[in-house]
Amino acid sequence: MTVFKASSDQVEILGAAIIPVLKGIPVSSVSSKLLQEYHLENPVADQYYNQQQYLDLLKKINTYMDMVLFGIGQNIFLEAVFPPDIDTFEKVFLGLDQAYHLNHRGGEIGHYNTQKIDEQSYLADCDNPYPCNFDQGIIQGIAKYFNQRILIEHQTEACRMKGDEHCIYEISVL
Repeated sequence: MTVFKASSDQVEILGAAIIPVLKGIPVSSVSSKLLQEYHLENPVADQYYNQQQYLDLLKKINTYMDMVLFGIGQNIFLEAVFPPDIDTFEKVFLGLDQAYHLNHRGGEIGHYNTQKIDEQSYLADCDNPYPCNFDQGIIQGIAKYFNQRILIEHQTEACRMKGDEHCIYEISVL
């Protein structure tokens, strides 16, 4: 999918997945101002909001503070909706696509295709409109929550930030 571009104006994101913006930007007045600029102020966890407005917000953050998107991604697992039965790093990682779809509605949103390679390695093929550093932050945030040390490596030449349809990451458990 094209990064920072929703598949349609009908796609929505759950407020719970927007709340990490408030925690990912260290200065609350800046995060509040940015959310207001994109009509996302005071997100309510169980309400839906326009995904394109959220992607426009992330694009602006990426332009000026790209590593902040990594931090926002790290907070996704703490706020967004995840199925209750996934309670280990492996279960959450392998269930990432299911959780992603629980937090969006209204059209094609792409996927987090994840798989276990062996006891120490996983792959994530991400074909969604979110940038690399955001996705990497999500994966790192899950690992951090479960006290799991990991290394994330961008595996191919293909990259959504370069106009490709997906990015593939290899995750190594350390």
